[in-house]
Amino acid sequence: MGIKVNGVADVLAMFRAYQNDVPKKIKQARYSKARQILNDAKKNAPKLTGKLRNSGIVENGEQVSKITFNADYAPFLEFGTGGNVDIPAGFEELAIQFKGAGKRQINIKAQPYLIPAFLKGSIEFKNECEQILKNNT
Repeated sequence: MGIKVNGVADVLAMFRAYQNDVPKKIKQARYSKARQILNDAKKNAPKLTGKLRNSGIVENGEQVSKITFNADYAPFLEFGTGGNVDIPAGFEELAIQFKGAGKRQINIKAQPYLIPAFLKGSIEFKNECEQILKNNT
C-alpha cells in the first residue's frame, strides 16, 4: 500500500522561492527606505549654511542601514540645547550621548529633522515588508 501526495514539489518550490526572494526584497526595500529617510531629513534640516544637509550619509550593511549627519552640531539642532532640549520618547539613549558638561548656557531651540523622517520612514518600511510577505505567501 502506498500513499501519493500531490503538490509537494510545488510547495517545496514555493518555500525555496520564499527563502531566496523575501530577504532580497526586504533588503532592497531597506536600502531604498534609508535613502528616502536621508532625503527627507535633508529637506527637514535647518537651512543655515548647507553644511548640515551635505553631511548626511547612508551606510548600508548586510543587516542594518545607518543614517548619519556628520556636522559637529547636528545633534544639537536635532535635540536643542540648554533649556530648549526636546527629546522624543524612545530616543533618550541616543540623545544622552550629546549632553553637554553644563559649562556654558546656550539655548538653541530643537529643530528636529532626522527623527521625524526616521519615524515616518519606519512606518512605511514596516508596511512595505508586510506587503512583500503578503505577496510571497
